[in-house]
Amino acid sequence: LYIVVSGLVLRQGHRLITRKITTTGALALALSPLPAVTSTQPAALIAALMLCTIPRALVSTIAYPLATGDGARAGIRDGAVLGVMNSIWAGGMVVAPLLAGAVDQAAGPRSAYLVAIVPCVLVSVWLLARDRRQGAVPTVA
Repeated sequence: LYIVVSGLVLRQGHRLITRKITTTGALALALSPLPAVTSTQPAALIAALMLCTIPRALVSTIAYPLATGDGARAGIRDGAVLGVMNSIWAGGMVVAPLLAGAVDQAAGPRSAYLVAIVPCVLVSVWLLARDRRQGAVPTVA
């Protein structure tokens, strides 16, 4: 599913490489674990995994060209932009499971999912609203 979605995104070319589409994809990705909040049964967890695949493929496929395009306009070389992005994502991959485990032990798995969902939804909604308020022209790589 990830490969199919990523391939479809690539077929669209630069039309999808915008902040609005990336942020909307991030919002969908943030909401995708909701089945795991409602139930911790295997079917709900599998549904959450399947739901997250589509927006994750979208976001990860367009994040790099979007970031390097903005970086180039700011005079920052691709290697530096990608290094910062990968460092932040790697940090998240280290911190998120530790935080989720701590929240799970303290308050249960549903709370752990909510700790991931709520801030991501709030930031995504804020970014979408900010761009709308500012009448932002979509950034295209």
